Amino acid sequence: LYGTVCLLCFLFGTLGNTLSLLHFTSRPDLSSYLYTCISSIDLAISLCVLPMGISYLANRRPVMFDVYLLCNIWGYAFHALTLFSVFYVGFLSLTRAYVLIYPLRKIKKSTVGGISLLHFFAQCLLSSLVFWDGGRYKYSGEYVECSAHSSSGSGVSRDRTCGWHGNYIAPIFSHPSGECADGSEAERAATGHQCGKGEGEVRATTIDI
Repeated sequence: LYGTVCLLCFLFGTLGNTLSLLHFTSRPDLSSYLYTCISSIDLAISLCVLPMGISYLANRRPVMFDVYLLCNIWGYAFHALTLFSVFYVGFLSLTRAYVLIYPLRKIKKSTVGGISLLHFFAQCLLSSLVFWDGGRYKYSGEYVECSAHSSSGSGVSRDRTCGWHGNYIAPIFSHPSGECADGSEAERAATGHQCGKGEGEVRATTIDI
């Protein structure tokens, strides 16, 4: 069922967003520019759904994700694209609200383009954090996707403690007491997280990227 849904999303998403691009690229106004950006991102996301659908149909085997380079590119791209999509939908809402509040003021397209470009580079940089300390994306049969894993081998995929797989676990500072700084013993036992003992243990925190 999930595989069929993914393939349908791929087919209709690719077709629908391609038609949207052909329509909005022919119009010079600001709203059409933002809709062009949204359609481009949604088209890329629709393409990313294809490997997931194939893996679902193959009883959750990696198939295309079995290629190391493809898995890392897919994980990085899918994470960045989903956040790009959220940004542009929010950005579109802000421009609409601005026009309603200040109907006589015109929003410059160059300003919107500059903000979009700045966000693009910032988001690409933030999405690459997982690679900075030797981390990488590995295939997860549970979620049928390539999730981020740190260089120490600990996964940063979706779970009850870390939330969405876009959260990257980064060491922040030492916790010499050997005790957990937050969370009860029962919570740690339920989630499978344990604290280190002795000097030099590293406490980790999550950074939303």
